[in-house]
Amino acid sequence: MNPSDTVIAIDLHGVLFRHDYKKMVATAFKSKQKLTLIRALLSPSLWKDIIKLIRKGAVAEEFLVGLAETHQRLKPFVQLGITIANQQRPNESLIQLLKQLKKQGYELYLFSNIGSIIFDDLRKKFPTIFNMFKSFTVPEKSTGYIRKPNSNAFRKYLETNNLTKKKIILIDDKNRNVQAAQQQGIHAILFRSVDQLEQELKTIDLLDYTNHNQTAQSEKKY
Repeated sequence: MNPSDTVIAIDLHGVLFRHDYKKMVATAFKSKQKLTLIRALLSPSLWKDIIKLIRKGAVAEEFLVGLAETHQRLKPFVQLGITIANQQRPNESLIQLLKQLKKQGYELYLFSNIGSIIFDDLRKKFPTIFNMFKSFTVPEKSTGYIRKPNSNAFRKYLETNNLTKKKIILIDDKNRNVQAAQQQGIHAILFRSVDQLEQELKTIDLLDYTNHNQTAQSEKKY
């Protein structure tokens, strides 16, 4: 594998970023809207729709935006929901590894189930991180929020980014997404830790370890 015919696709939640649950709770607790939101959430019809979305395996954005369209009382809380959802911590060690891969000439692509509206908000918070990526593929309302592991999501990703003739290395923390990617001819790695990922990249001769060790010494915090 080499940068001329191989690109790397990165998942977002659980790989590039981790949920900061303490900040999520703190953001919700400090909000002046919390009591009004609690009252709005007591609706039985609302919970019926929530259960339907859970069974469907909907992305977070479908809960925030879709429910607000059906239940008008939730509209004032959409931005609060986005703010809570985007309390994320960058995976600093992985970011250093991605910098090394870029230094070696590999193109980076983001392939996530985050949803376009929530992603646009998160991207504004971490522009330096997202500037490393050539393009972003996330579910959108206009396409019915097609997401991994749906085979159509992978086909759309390959066609949209003109990658049908490239070797793809997908790094994802969900086993079902890894299996679905492999069925589409994508080399997928189940992400558990940065150390584990480094070993797997070494196995396929993708990572230059000498340069990576030097890059890691200059780790930058975000």
